[in-house]
Amino acid sequence: MGLNPVHWKREHQIAFLVAVVACAGLGAFAGTKRVDPSANLYWVWIGLWTATGAILGAVGAFISQFIRNRGSR
Repeated sequence: MGLNPVHWKREHQIAFLVAVVACAGLGAFAGTKRVDPSANLYWVWIGLWTATGAILGAVGAFISQFIRNRGSR
């Protein structure tokens, strides 16, 4: 199976997508609470918070998949 999402089972691919989208949403939410709307480059900061959340969600999903694959060998 490996760590290539293309070769994962369909339900694992969907779970990966849900994790990334959910964490991106949480990152955007946290960004709107941390950044003052009158700040310069407001949307860039929100984008960075969103991207950070998505990356953390993806890393968590990859770790979960790695542990799952490691136990099946």
